[in-house]
Amino acid sequence: MLFCKAEMILTRNMTARFRGGLGHIGFSQMGVVFFVVQIQILHFFIFSYSNLRDFIGGLLLRQQDFTHFGARFCFDTGPSGFARPNWLDQPALCVVEACSLRFDGGKWGALMLTLDHLAVAGETLEAAVAHVEDMLGVKMGPGGEHAHFGTHNQLMGLAGGIYLEAIAANPAVAPLRYPRWFDLDRLKGAPRLGNWICRSDDLDVELVRLDVDAGKAIRLARGDLRWRMAVPDSGVLPFDNRFPALIQWDVAVTPAEILKPSGVILTRLEVAHPEAADLEKSVGIIDPRVVFVTGASGLQATFDTPHGVRVLR
Repeated sequence: MLFCKAEMILTRNMTARFRGGLGHIGFSQMGVVFFVVQIQILHFFIFSYSNLRDFIGGLLLRQQDFTHFGARFCFDTGPSGFARPNWLDQPALCVVEACSLRFDGGKWGALMLTLDHLAVAGETLEAAVAHVEDMLGVKMGPGGEHAHFGTHNQLMGLAGGIYLEAIAANPAVAPLRYPRWFDLDRLKGAPRLGNWICRSDDLDVELVRLDVDAGKAIRLARGDLRWRMAVPDSGVLPFDNRFPALIQWDVAVTPAEILKPSGVILTRLEVAHPEAADLEKSVGIIDPRVVFVTGASGLQATFDTPHGVRVLR
């Protein structure tokens, strides 16, 4: 197996995986990284900085803020950090925010986290549902049971392809030999907005990208739904549970697409933590609704509802 180095670029919070028979390229999250090209026997795949430069440059020439891959590309040759894509006549620094690019079997795509749903936890499901309905003034719909983690839930469809979940330990289930997800075993007191969940198109790659331990990918099912969720052995997510739980749906239609619309729109999700800057860097999500703030650990979501603006904590 042979290795070679291509040109050096500057990146911020970027990960890439180029997979398949041709080989792969991996990035670290360091400020200065090298493309490391793995060339396998009988597979001579050469990928240089100029190739990537021309590829992304072509995208930018068609659309300044290119979001087809769900990522924002910015380019700069000056000290400000963001400027014009002027690399067609000279090299430029490439800044790719919160994105993972993938070349898989001849097809380009992008891997990045997108907001999937929010979870309100309670000591009982009835308490969690009542908290949501009291705060938003909208009834939740039915849900189901999660046999593996001994929990049950109810759901509410939100605008924008996301949904809201009320979840609690199922008292009808015998004690488990392992911790429940969402740190539910330690939950005490009033119901609260406890977790946010982000979707990935390739959970395995995402878990490699992260600089924190977001857990192991566990296969789960409920009815016709199939998905994988990254769950730490302790049930506790990084940054005091402020790091999002990561999910990969293995179905053509996700819950957000089939839930009855509620008329509720998420406008802002505040993710508060004393180390908010580090948390934001680790997550690497691009979503104008998600805001990281420095302060006591907690989540706060603001919604437009049929009854006006409502806040859920």
